[in-house]
Amino acid sequence: MTFYDDPKNAAGYIDMCEGYDAGPQLQTLFDALPDGAELLEIGSGPGNDLALLEKHYKVTGSDFSAEFIKHLKTRFPAVPILTLDAETLDVEGRVDVIYSNKVLHHLNDADLAKSFAAQANILNDGGLVYHLIWRVIDEMPDMGDLPFIARDATQIADLMGPEFEILTVEPFAEFSENDSLAILARKTGNA
Repeated sequence: MTFYDDPKNAAGYIDMCEGYDAGPQLQTLFDALPDGAELLEIGSGPGNDLALLEKHYKVTGSDFSAEFIKHLKTRFPAVPILTLDAETLDVEGRVDVIYSNKVLHHLNDADLAKSFAAQANILNDGGLVYHLIWRVIDEMPDMGDLPFIARDATQIADLMGPEFEILTVEPFAEFSENDSLAILARKTGNA
């Protein structure tokens, strides 16, 4: 069982995220990608970002937690919701963009590199990834063996490898000044 498969932990996270709005960060994606594109969100959790994304794109939500999957299917009955491991991303078909918000810090470097390779494999030619990541984590929450690894833009670029070209890196504040980065990158065709 993962940390978020415990109904109490999942419910606590959903409550904590009530009212959270990534709209300011998502504007970068809205400006870069036309409405109607196909988007896969990795780690949709409570679905706050999915609600904003579905106004612009043909979205598919996902999570690895059975509790979040139940929540998402209830909240978004008309949206495809997949049970996905962020490392392997075992899906059929291709998408125009892959998005995540504070999910990739749960992967160690080797698994994150595998995730980026898997992302490149399911993106259409010239497809985009847009990831919101922790640059600094001041306090590590107690989540059992679930890792929290903050990374800077150089570390992310190294882990993306030649499959991606970083287009923009925008620092923003989640809890403290510049503790987070919004990274937009394009699939290069070097996969």
